[in-house]
This record gives sequence, C-alpha cells and structure tokens, in this order.
Amino acid sequence: MTFKESLTFRHACKVFDESKSISEADFNDILEAARLSPSSFGLQHWKLLVVENPELRSKLRAVCWNQAQITTASKLVIVLARINELMPNSEYILKTTAKGDKTKEQHEAYLARYKGFF
Repeated sequence: MTFKESLTFRHACKVFDESKSISEADFNDILEAARLSPSSFGLQHWKLLVVENPELRSKLRAVCWNQAQITTASKLVIVLARINELMPNSEYILKTTAKGDKTKEQHEAYLARYKGFF
C-alpha cells in the first residue's frame, strides 16, 4: 500500500490481535510523526499520553464505552488538547507566538489575526 493509499484507507479496528505488537521502532516513529505534525498557527496544542499499564487501561476501557481496542491494542495513546491554553491572551499563546524574529508590531498583528481566527 502506498502512503497516499494508507491515508485514504478508512477502516476502524475495533478489536486487535493481542498476540501481535507494534515494534518499539515503529511506535517511536509514529509518536515522532505526531510530535512533528503541524497545526493551525503552528501551535501544536496537544500532548500525547502513552498508557501501558494493563490495570489502568482496564479502568479506562470501563469509562470509554467499554471499547475493546482500549485493552486489546498493543499501545494506547491518548491525545490531550490544551483547550484552555488556546485562549488569545493565554500565556501559552503569547509565548508561542513570540518565537522567531518578529518585531513587536509583527507580533501584535499576528496576535490580532489569531484572535480574529479564534
């Protein structure tokens, strides 16, 4: 399967074969791809939480509509969104948007554009 074909393949796996496991190298590549993925305004407003503890995964399954994939997948990644930190005047936005060699005026214009977008 080509990369483009894999992007257009739409199939949700509801139960995984527990005798199989993704390799650490492949899993690390996936995490790195997620870490490097761009987002709107370059904010990368997410954190990835890898849950490996079987007991914790069982507890999570109970509050995730008892979805089998929570406990049958060899790896479980939870994506946490920094929703509160996306407010236009939050410390995260002010700090993140100040990166680079923008002048004060350019930074203020960028923040104004962001606020309008938000």
